[in-house]
Amino acid sequence: MINEPLQEKALGSYLSFACSELLGATVEFMPLKQIQRRYGVHNIPKALVGPLG
Repeated sequence: MINEPLQEKALGSYLSFACSELLGATVEFMPLKQIQRRYGVHNIPKALVGPLG
């Protein structure tokens, strides 16, 4: 049987993954410029954009 803290961490990880997939699916294959035109620019630090952005 799995202990409760480990089970809570696993559930949190699973829910986090599901939410990020749901939210990111809209823009997953769009270039950064297209995302910016459609949704606007929100002052994302260059470090988070990555080399392909």
